[in-house]
Amino acid sequence: QLALMRVGYGGIAGYQLPLWVSKETGISRKYGIELEPLLIGGGSLNIQALIANSTQMSQNSASSAIQAALRNAPVVLVATLDNKMPFQIISRPEIKQPQQLKGKKIGIQRFGGSNDIGVQWALRAWHIDLRQVTLLPTGSTTARMTALMLGHVDASIFSYPEVYHAKRLGMNVLADIGDFSAYPNTSLMVTRVFLAKQRPLIKNMLKAHIEAIHFIKTNRSASLGVLRKYLGITDTAAVEATYDFFSRRFDSIPRTDSEGIKHMLKEMDAPQRSPSDFIDMSLLDEIEEEGFVQKFR
Repeated sequence: QLALMRVGYGGIAGYQLPLWVSKETGISRKYGIELEPLLIGGGSLNIQALIANSTQMSQNSASSAIQAALRNAPVVLVATLDNKMPFQIISRPEIKQPQQLKGKKIGIQRFGGSNDIGVQWALRAWHIDLRQVTLLPTGSTTARMTALMLGHVDASIFSYPEVYHAKRLGMNVLADIGDFSAYPNTSLMVTRVFLAKQRPLIKNMLKAHIEAIHFIKTNRSASLGVLRKYLGITDTAAVEATYDFFSRRFDSIPRTDSEGIKHMLKEMDAPQRSPSDFIDMSLLDEIEEEGFVQKFR
């Protein structure tokens, strides 16, 4: 008897690949799980679905879980698939150096999100004062790309495959945000009640993800097929560029980087809080102690 596991995820992007692979290859079924991935736009909606028990797990940015937990939502991170921000700052063709952004407009999804934080990290690294640029909440990826192409903004922040398309349009990559700092990105989160009651089920889900990550790293062509299906794009080179970027970033053992959590807490004006208040790596500890991971070395 398979246990149904509904997993919400926010946004169609290459960093969701382990969830999709686990479903499409049947890996989750090996661990007794009938996996149902549900696309739910945005982090906060995913958290709401989790708390309402409409989903049993969410695969989402760690920042959304921490923001919710700071407001006393009973959610906890049990794994992080990649500990780097997956974004790059892309500018219009005429802007070739970061310093040329002074006095210019930069499009972000919304204030307070990982887009906003990523742009601020880049500005800090470039010694550009926030007051020297205008951050514009421009909305979705498509809306930001349109704004960039039309010149309504001079730069914006994107992930793959959009980075690939932007380069083809003659735009410039000014920075890979992942180079600046640890930032737990795609993470698995559950409610504390569900963790207390369903440890074996969640542990099997983590095992399925570990195997899916191994599959991604060792089965390029099959992974490309899954990625093509979910991204809904036919441009082979764009799918390959997306795969090449993300497959390297997934951690074989998906632990949450506590230094990265400290950075987030600082950004959220809660530097006094400890990362251990928000993460529980005990299931991954058990999986490692049992030697499960050795199979995929």
